[in-house]
Amino acid sequence: MAVNEEGEIYIVDSLNNRMAKWRILQTGQVVFIKNFVWDEAASKADPAAFTPTDVALDADDRVVVIDQFNNRICFFDRDGTPLWCCGHESYWEEGDPDGEKFILPTSLAIDGEFLIVNDLVNRALKLFRIRAQSLTFVGGISLFKLSVQEGGVWMPFFMHARDGQVFIADSTYNIVQVFKY
Repeated sequence: MAVNEEGEIYIVDSLNNRMAKWRILQTGQVVFIKNFVWDEAASKADPAAFTPTDVALDADDRVVVIDQFNNRICFFDRDGTPLWCCGHESYWEEGDPDGEKFILPTSLAIDGEFLIVNDLVNRALKLFRIRAQSLTFVGGISLFKLSVQEGGVWMPFFMHARDGQVFIADSTYNIVQVFKY
């Protein structure tokens, strides 16, 4: 779930293959606005169902969504209109310059101009710089190969980024790892 300054709430509805937009009124009442999905007609992507698993808002108030089973990141405007997406299914190794290789990306976090993605099957955290209509891959780290003492994680899911740090909760080791970027 993500909320902007105008009280618009964006909720991942994975089981129904859609995003839901709600609004908090000045009275405190919350009202449903609409559901939206990635419009395949606007893309040449695989026609698999839209499978959102996490959402965040960037500095331009765009809605950034992980589309897990399509191995991509989708950008929408705040009204739910598809803008662009990136990513494709492939294995990734640390040092590989193609950061858009994903296998079941699960969660994301945004800190200013940076987008951090948890690429679950590749066991990696990837850092991107958000551009007007694209992402620039900055780098990534393979967490699966590291010990817990070195910052390794086994089953990361929830994360939060702030002030150049990302906090990763690991549901297997019951720890939170903190990384600087």
